[in-house]
Amino acid sequence: MVELLWVVVLVAVLLLVAVKVVPIKRVIVYEYQKGLKYSRGRYAATLNAGQYWIFSIFSSIVPVDIRPQFVTIQGQDVLSADGVTLKISLAAEFQVADPNVAVNKNANFQNSLYLTLQMAVREIVGKRRLTLLSRIAPDLVPG
Repeated sequence: MVELLWVVVLVAVLLLVAVKVVPIKRVIVYEYQKGLKYSRGRYAATLNAGQYWIFSIFSSIVPVDIRPQFVTIQGQDVLSADGVTLKISLAAEFQVADPNVAVNKNANFQNSLYLTLQMAVREIVGKRRLTLLSRIAPDLVPG
């Protein structure tokens, strides 16, 4: 009977040591997020909302917010095709559709979006003549 007690105590001690040595971590991905799971530094999967247990030595989970967000471009001086300077502000709403592409294919997807919008505004307005703008949006043209 004493031998069985020693075996049970030894197994309990070994389990406690194993739990402390093996770093298992609980990660929660919230409803407004997607989780990017990396295993040994490589992208492994996209996780939906929920609770996950991972071995933190080999794996990690990076949360990505997928709620709609806004980006604002404040007063840009843009030249029209006929050389008139216009001051244009822009607000755009965006939502991350694919977290894998947003995080793994761009160094900073929000900065990339900002610069892309800025260049698009300059390109669109730069191709238009002010007389054409006065017919399309008369409130943009002074006087």
